Amino acid sequence: MRILNLTKKSITYTSNVYLIMDDTGNTNAMTTLIDVGRDPGILPLLVDILNTNSVSVDQVILTHLHFDHVSLLPAIIDMYHPRICAFSDNREGINHLVVDGESVLIGDRSAEVIHLPGHTCNSICLYCREEKILFSGDNALYFWNTSNTFERPFIHAYQRICANDISVIYPGHGDPLSHDCNRLLAESLRNVLKSPVIGDV
Repeated sequence: MRILNLTKKSITYTSNVYLIMDDTGNTNAMTTLIDVGRDPGILPLLVDILNTNSVSVDQVILTHLHFDHVSLLPAIIDMYHPRICAFSDNREGINHLVVDGESVLIGDRSAEVIHLPGHTCNSICLYCREEKILFSGDNALYFWNTSNTFERPFIHAYQRICANDISVIYPGHGDPLSHDCNRLLAESLRNVLKSPVIGDV
């Protein structure tokens, strides 16, 4: 699996756009964009990378539907006609709804869809067990104290995430976290479980 952040040098406000490609020669691989962002400056870069590697965009997976993650969707559809995956179809162009627990192929690796209702009701994370990596979108994953409140569905999904072995977290904004992911998540989970729960008496 090869992961490139196409928006690493963007000056336009945008989400990260991750291009996932095969690096094993697997003919069944799915060249995938995780989110498409809103910086049109990435389009020439994307074309160059795809042409150099003799591949196209097979699918797009949207972590959620906020404008900074989806604005380039019409352009990507016009250029590559990929499968567009999301947890909700509340956006023109989405043609495949993913469900919690579904396994999807990204590049040459399988990833589990984890529905994490928090940042939005349709937010998802993608966890690749083979590579021990998590694409987290805009979901909050670090909680340094017990001052937040949480709903039960978020807590249950968050517990599933924290039960995994995670070496690198690729967020929707900012740089990847590649140090002490498991420890930070374990500490955060303890704080979550000690925090007030919305709806509980």
